[in-house]
Amino acid sequence: MKTIRNIIRKALYVAAPLLMAAAAGLVTSCSDVDIPDAPSVNPVSGLTATVSNRDVTLKWSPVAGDVAKYVILQNGDSIGCTDSSVTTFEVKKVIAGIEQAFTVKAAYKDGKVSEGVTTFVTVVFSGPKSAYLVFTDQMDDDEKASYDWFDKNYVQTGKGEFIKVGEVAKLDHEIYGCLWIHIDENGIGDITANRWAGKPAEAVLAVIDKIAEYGKKGGNLLLCNHATQLVGELGRIETKYNPHIIGDGDGGDGGDIWTCNPFLGYVCDPCYDNSKHAVYAGMSLEKVDPNWPEGYPMIGPGRREDHNCCWDLNSYGFNLSRYGNTVNAYQSVNKCTVLGTWSHVGDYAVAGAIDFNPTATWGGRIVAMGLAAYEWNQNSGANPYQGNIEKFAANALNYMSEKPEYIPSTEGAYYGYVISADSYDQIPDDDEQASARWFKENYVDKQRGGFILARDINRLSKEDYACIMVHIDRVGLANDVAQLPAEMGGDRVLNALADYVKDGGNLFLNNHASLLVQAIGRIPADPCRITVFGSGDGGEGGDIWTANPYQGYMDKGKADGQCYDHTGHHIFKGMTAEKVDPGWPEGYPLIGPGHREDHNCCYDVNGMGYPCQPNNIKNFEDDQNCVCLATWSHVQDWCVSGITEFLPKGDYKGRIIAIGLAAYEWNQNSGANPYQGNIERIATNSLDYLAE
Repeated sequence: MKTIRNIIRKALYVAAPLLMAAAAGLVTSCSDVDIPDAPSVNPVSGLTATVSNRDVTLKWSPVAGDVAKYVILQNGDSIGCTDSSVTTFEVKKVIAGIEQAFTVKAAYKDGKVSEGVTTFVTVVFSGPKSAYLVFTDQMDDDEKASYDWFDKNYVQTGKGEFIKVGEVAKLDHEIYGCLWIHIDENGIGDITANRWAGKPAEAVLAVIDKIAEYGKKGGNLLLCNHATQLVGELGRIETKYNPHIIGDGDGGDGGDIWTCNPFLGYVCDPCYDNSKHAVYAGMSLEKVDPNWPEGYPMIGPGRREDHNCCWDLNSYGFNLSRYGNTVNAYQSVNKCTVLGTWSHVGDYAVAGAIDFNPTATWGGRIVAMGLAAYEWNQNSGANPYQGNIEKFAANALNYMSEKPEYIPSTEGAYYGYVISADSYDQIPDDDEQASARWFKENYVDKQRGGFILARDINRLSKEDYACIMVHIDRVGLANDVAQLPAEMGGDRVLNALADYVKDGGNLFLNNHASLLVQAIGRIPADPCRITVFGSGDGGEGGDIWTANPYQGYMDKGKADGQCYDHTGHHIFKGMTAEKVDPGWPEGYPLIGPGHREDHNCCYDVNGMGYPCQPNNIKNFEDDQNCVCLATWSHVQDWCVSGITEFLPKGDYKGRIIAIGLAAYEWNQNSGANPYQGNIERIATNSLDYLAE
């Protein structure tokens, strides 16, 4: 029978083990594992457990007698069985750090089951290792240099492993967080066309397929020098977007310093500054030539092989009227970030290092470094910048072993969130940061959305983003579209947002971002300017603020009344209306008692000069093809629109939902908001609704 120890342990394992796979020979059902133990029959003996990474292999000695099968249990629960001729069983991906009980019983053909023999195992697994793909013992000097460095810093320290070409079947993204492939050889040519020419003949296609499978499941790749061509070969991008600048000659001598330049479009607008990317952590920018941008030095004077394997961004035939420039075009089409170019390049001509983000069909990340400056063994002697070569590799491996933050593509609706800082946690306002953190957890981390840096916006595509969220909520902001935060109100950003909506893209605007409806030209300043506006510090209050979905509640139930009931609109789906004051309409509570900033950004429809026939809500809706979905908690007539849906109109083919109610405060300053769930529910509903 199950022991007390197993029963207690079972309570700790409410989640079933991950993937359990029996050894070859699994034949019969294990449904009879609860038959009471029969001590009169022989139990197994010699039970041992061997641990490899997170896998546990059980072995035992065969039992004499008429045995039908062996039954295996983990923490008292059946996980499989083998026939009588098989005395091994492998358990995959065992939970690490907690003792596990593995039990084997012998089940006899007459129906009796022996008592169990148990061994206890605690898997010690600190996390994914890095791996280095070894093609052959006959390495190029640069490949040998990176091999030796990886051996010293990863293999010998237990953080990494070498994997030979013939061993790629063992690749598991949960065990090997990143696979490094380094190819850098004279005369290798186009490895895409030549299928890794000069490499061993071991089932090359099978190797490619296995590495692609690893990447699709979430494994990450570091591809250096000529290996950058594998991005297309493996299927992460179309091969037509592979590198077109390929060098494989002997090289020559030179007296200059070659750097990796992280400023794409140094003399242009916009300039894509990726100097803060994780791959450059701990590296110092230097201006090695007064006419060049600053860069990260990688190889000094002497002999250099000049083995570029880079992307000629002007050669792919991008439609620049759509994308603005070739860097933005390549990034948008291939869901990636161009990290660096040649030392001297100030425009958008060449990509030398790229970070390919995960997508819906490719779960891992790829960092591809194709600059000739990235030479692991300078032939003429010691490279004074060897430390930067090694630092880049270490940074890339570490970066890809962490959970990805920016994930740009998914099946179905994909959402964007425009942020004003370099990352979501650097946004200056607490409310904006709260919504960005929520977006990260619910969209970015779940591969349903990505952050868009305002400084990088040049062109937004509805094909890339079904809906884009913009949140501005600033103390001291002026009620003037010209005074929007500079990172959100510049012409380049406003034009990109306007073009996006004109093309059919949808916007979800929060709080002061409601000003953008006018700023992008969707409504005119006169008569539709927002006049109900607040940006002060706020104050304390004891009441509950709601979103009131009734416009003209005082006429609710009247045969000829003009009450507009929007309780059935999708943005309120799953929310329960409450009557928080006996004199007010029912509403959806958004913020409770305490300190509230009182940042309204709403439309006073009575101040727009419409004739009140029969009410100005209807006049505003008819004039601007919009729907006034909600107003303040207590309002019972037709004076204020606090949540407005702007439908397609004229050149603007997309839709906009603008929430300007002060009640919609993402981070209540006085503590936890009891209605925070409703804040988040409206956001989820709005994004889903706009993406339909």
